[in-house]
Amino acid sequence: MRGRVCGVGVRMPVYGVGARMPVYGVGARMPVYGVGARMPVYGIGVRMPVYGIGARMPVYGIGVRMPVYGIGVRCPAVGRARRAGDRCQADRCRADRCRAGSPRGARVQRRRARGVERDGRGQVGLMMALPPPNSVPGEPVPSRRALIRRPSPRVADGLVTHVERRTVDPRVALAQWRAYGEALRAHGWETVEAEPADDCPDGVFIEDTVVMFRNVALIARSGAETRRRETAGVEEAVARLGCSVNWVWEPGTLDGGDVLKIGDTVYVGRGGRTNAAGVRQLRAAFEPLGARVVAVPVSRVLHLKSAVTALPDGTVIGYEPLVEQPSLFPRFLPVPEEAGAHVVLLGGARLLMAASAPKTAELFTDLGYEPVLVDIGEFEKLEGCVTCLSVRLRDLHT
Repeated sequence: MRGRVCGVGVRMPVYGVGARMPVYGVGARMPVYGVGARMPVYGIGVRMPVYGIGARMPVYGIGVRMPVYGIGVRCPAVGRARRAGDRCQADRCRADRCRAGSPRGARVQRRRARGVERDGRGQVGLMMALPPPNSVPGEPVPSRRALIRRPSPRVADGLVTHVERRTVDPRVALAQWRAYGEALRAHGWETVEAEPADDCPDGVFIEDTVVMFRNVALIARSGAETRRRETAGVEEAVARLGCSVNWVWEPGTLDGGDVLKIGDTVYVGRGGRTNAAGVRQLRAAFEPLGARVVAVPVSRVLHLKSAVTALPDGTVIGYEPLVEQPSLFPRFLPVPEEAGAHVVLLGGARLLMAASAPKTAELFTDLGYEPVLVDIGEFEKLEGCVTCLSVRLRDLHT
């Protein structure tokens, strides 16, 4: 027996004995509509996405996990994504719901690839990843993922600003890029390759496209207009890794190479590629998450990280002729070579650095570190360094 009961402007299907009845309560999904936003709400023990004030952060109640999307943070859209970045990671909790070989299973797999799922009534909902076993609620899970992108066949046409143009061999560049990725993997990092950008000569310098702080990704807007197309594949990649995605909007400009993170302190180079509006937008995105943003003038090099990076203990290292105000950093260690100012922290005492800085490698060895040298000479001709070729995701939330 089936009847309908109507309340104040609400039509509600009611089912009798033996009929199937959707229940909106404990453990069930209930569509709730707030101010201009659709919010799926789940009961006890079920994960619940909520769109509210603040950046994305795990919030825990009674067995309920809740990622929160806030002001200025663009959350994955319910329904058809309006752009490539508005996608969520596939929902593993329904992995065995359909056989992959069946027609229904194939349809589900295609929807998962788009980051959306449909329930039995044809409604579109978000797919969220379940936390891994034994994870601690609210804590960042140590992550060793590095986002990389294959160099374009046109890499030799990349921009140069502070150096004279030299001939770049695309075949040698590809071989060096492969060796760089192998060095990361050999030291415990999982490399995630973003979609190639063959029409973007500088696309291999993927660090410039996005800035990470915890599990929030800020998609950059380069001060070099020709490089702005590089972000499309990166938006999709970070969204699939479970990051909350935000964007730098006009008139702001920001290159990821201008951002140096040391703990919760975020140094931002204010120079040719990053303007004041970009610094303000980065501050608005990350300070609510606990970041302390410090602007640093940059005019002698392309990016802040062309001049300085940091050792595992937080000491900033740099080639002094290219560092404008070393006093801005609590601890500063000068290095004898320009290429020696660039290190990627691989974990423990290991430092990934360019083979073109042997004197600096010797200095670091004397300080108790373990330099891991890679040849990136073709990229150095384009003002690139070891940090430019990857985006390290170290503390994603689950």
